[in-house]
Amino acid sequence: MEIARKAKGLGMRIVYFDKIRKKDVKETLGVEYLDLHSLLKVSDFVVIAVPLTKETLGMIGKEELKSMKRSAYIINIARGGIINHEALVKALEERWIAGTALDVFLSNLFRKTIL
Repeated sequence: MEIARKAKGLGMRIVYFDKIRKKDVKETLGVEYLDLHSLLKVSDFVVIAVPLTKETLGMIGKEELKSMKRSAYIINIARGGIINHEALVKALEERWIAGTALDVFLSNLFRKTIL
């Protein structure tokens, strides 16, 4: 929620996706809920902030990256592995998206513990 507050302070329109739709977020911050596909399609900046689970491992792959605007940036502040790194490299090389910011990567050792 802190990211949304700061972005809203910069005058950005804030949309979010969560498997559990949180009505208090809309009421507190005035943000709009979208399904993941719609969010990726309209966003200029996508910030990933979810835990790494079996369900979120590889959640952002080739199809998701291709659906984004060519001018969009994806930022992962959560855990490595949520974005498929091979698809991300291809997205950057082929300019499906404008850029990325990562502070996390998935090690093979950690991958084995969640699978």
